Amino acid sequence: MLYSPVRYVLLAVSALALLPLGWLAGGGGERGIGGLPRIVALELAGSEERAGEILSRWAHDGLLPAARTAVLWDFGFVAVYVLFGILLAAAVARPLSKPWDTIGLGTGAAVLVAGLCDLAENIGLLAQLEGTLGAAGATTAFARIKFILLAVGALALLVLLAVRVTGIGARSAPPPLLWGSRRSTRPDADLLNCDLVMKGGITSGVVYPGAVYALARRYRFRSIGGSSAGAIAAAVTAAAEYRRRATGSFEGFEELRRVTESLAREDRLYTLFQPAPACAGLFDVLASALREGTPLGRVCWASLAAIAAFPLAPPLALSPGVVGMIVAANASLSATGVALVVAAGLALAALLLPLLLTALAGWTATRALPRHGYGLCPGPTQDAQRGAALSDWLAEQIDRVAFGDRWASDGPLTLGHLWCGGIPTPEKLKERQSSQVPREVNLEVLTTSLTYGRPYRIPFEGIGLWFRKHDLLSVLPERVVEAMAKHATQPSSRSHLPPPPEGVLGLPANESLPVVFLARMSLSFPALLAAPKLVGVRIKPIAVDAGDVVPDEEEQTVPAKVPQFRAQYEDMWFSDGGISSNFPIHFFDSPIPNWPTFGLDLGEAPEGTDKDKRIFIPHKNLDGMWATWQTIGGVGQFVGSLGTSLHAWMDNMQKRAPGYRDRVARLLLTPQEGGLNLRMPAERIVFIANLGYGVGDQLGSWFDPEVEQVISPPGELPVRTFRPWDNQRWIRFRSTVALLETMAEAFQKAFRRPPPAGARSYQDMLSQIDGPPPSYPYPPSVLKAASTFTDAILALPVSPGDSLSERSPRPRPVLRIVPKV
Repeated sequence: MLYSPVRYVLLAVSALALLPLGWLAGGGGERGIGGLPRIVALELAGSEERAGEILSRWAHDGLLPAARTAVLWDFGFVAVYVLFGILLAAAVARPLSKPWDTIGLGTGAAVLVAGLCDLAENIGLLAQLEGTLGAAGATTAFARIKFILLAVGALALLVLLAVRVTGIGARSAPPPLLWGSRRSTRPDADLLNCDLVMKGGITSGVVYPGAVYALARRYRFRSIGGSSAGAIAAAVTAAAEYRRRATGSFEGFEELRRVTESLAREDRLYTLFQPAPACAGLFDVLASALREGTPLGRVCWASLAAIAAFPLAPPLALSPGVVGMIVAANASLSATGVALVVAAGLALAALLLPLLLTALAGWTATRALPRHGYGLCPGPTQDAQRGAALSDWLAEQIDRVAFGDRWASDGPLTLGHLWCGGIPTPEKLKERQSSQVPREVNLEVLTTSLTYGRPYRIPFEGIGLWFRKHDLLSVLPERVVEAMAKHATQPSSRSHLPPPPEGVLGLPANESLPVVFLARMSLSFPALLAAPKLVGVRIKPIAVDAGDVVPDEEEQTVPAKVPQFRAQYEDMWFSDGGISSNFPIHFFDSPIPNWPTFGLDLGEAPEGTDKDKRIFIPHKNLDGMWATWQTIGGVGQFVGSLGTSLHAWMDNMQKRAPGYRDRVARLLLTPQEGGLNLRMPAERIVFIANLGYGVGDQLGSWFDPEVEQVISPPGELPVRTFRPWDNQRWIRFRSTVALLETMAEAFQKAFRRPPPAGARSYQDMLSQIDGPPPSYPYPPSVLKAASTFTDAILALPVSPGDSLSERSPRPRPVLRIVPKV
């Protein structure tokens, strides 16, 4: 399945050129011995004597110049039928499953080899026309091989066409999902609380619905988060939990199951990624290079897609050889000379073709990608015949999971719906915004600001943002953008900002943000999916005195103290949250937890790994402490490890910390599962989804406080019976107390250390001796509380001999001040 329409034009042109070129290459339609075209008779002469007879007759009739012309025309005919045969075989076989798609590739290879034999045969024919009859045997051998290969190729094409028509080679119907009963393991009133964080991974996200379905039978999701594909799963999970809160029904999770089943249908996952028309050729090449099979097979498919996408490359590559042949023909070169010209032309074409394809792809990318958000696929539907594309499909699924059949009228689902657990009202929203009442369902995702070069958590905090409708329409459905425009905010008069330009609207308040907006902001895989573009304010102070406060760009406000400034509205680009953190396990963290925050991690399993070894859940305190070993055995693995080290080093360290690793389940996928495997067969999608259900079921059971498990804590050899949830809480308590002790000790030493000469001590500034501190003074109503709190920290007993860090969980983390992400 190709998206680029150029393939149709190329097939049509080559098909139309076949008949006239074949007529000219066959001798202008004149018949010779045995009713065969005259040139074919010479091809199949087989011996010097037979070839001599034919040539003598042609010489007597004055046909030798015409025969030479026919052979020269045959060079063009060869190029056309090879192109036509390869493209037709690829078009017929590409959507088929194994082994039919491989047969199609073999058919194209057979046509190509037949063409090469035809070229060698033509050189032999030219030699015979020049009087070298010794080439007759080799010429006939090449001709017979050619005809056999073409016959085999034609037969294979007929078989493939029959397979397409009868549906024999269609992808098999997906096997059933092996998910348990829809009934919860406990009554809704007794459901446990949990938070959930999911890792990114493009198509690997199909593992999450099963895990969510299994966990939902025991737990009620309080906070859900993720990055990239994990954010997609988090958004749909939040929609299902919203429906349970609003209606008391499990139907939202049943709808989630049906969504997963629909993804397993033929090529549905692949058709979610629909390129912009200008990027269709580039997408075809990428998708072909990522298809299953051997490296050689992927190169062949990608080459076919590149030729179909950039049809100018082959004629440009062949043009030096064609010019050489024309010159050779006019110069009346010998057969040997023509053979050398043809060989040189083919060698030059073999060198030029990949260079030209690369150059044309690069030129297209530099022109097309900036116009489409630096991504091949915008998100909204580009080809309705293939079904809804990612953004449209996701928006519908989120609303359908949340609202059922009323999704079109009740949607889009917003954060306000989630926070209130029903239709949001001003009173309910005010209570949840002031933290008087906890949010019923809390959704947070991660995105990456390319403009600021840092991650942002959505809902946004402390940053002013605007948008243009046409910018968001390129990545989101129209109904979602219209809802955002309806709830656009106005800049505060205290911001001292100029009015936004025409068409620039204030981003809605967090409670009015559609859930699909959060998901799409987080899933913007570079180059594959278009990057969302918002509008920010760039503030440049022009003249600021030494005592003035320089505004923080992130706050997007200008203090009144700044007398002169220039504030301009500029584009602000965002991209995939996985660039910054593909597994934000730190989401929803607390010093000591009241309920578990489950993490669903993804790893790589070698080929042939048993199914029962695909799921890893820590069952001992030391499980998960050791870093994942990255084997580097080639350039690809080296580059991949570089990328992982750049963007995932913090995630990798965080998930090994005590109190974190205990609650992270790791699911291992092979290189053919998930990731950028856009065309996984149905049975593989279902297999991954069933693995997800298994990991959710095991993880939920392991942490159920009513279920006792057998574990062996460090330092105690006898096996003891523990409740894992109690054990995880105690681990976190021990680890946190050790951190607080370390921080208190450092605080006490610094607070009590005498300041340098001329500087004020911390105690003097706190007590406001000799006046208030330089900045940020405590209000009078808070000053006493600040002193009491500080005295309490100073009074904490910190003794190196009786350290609370003794035998605390390892590796020991550190407590430090970092920005909130």
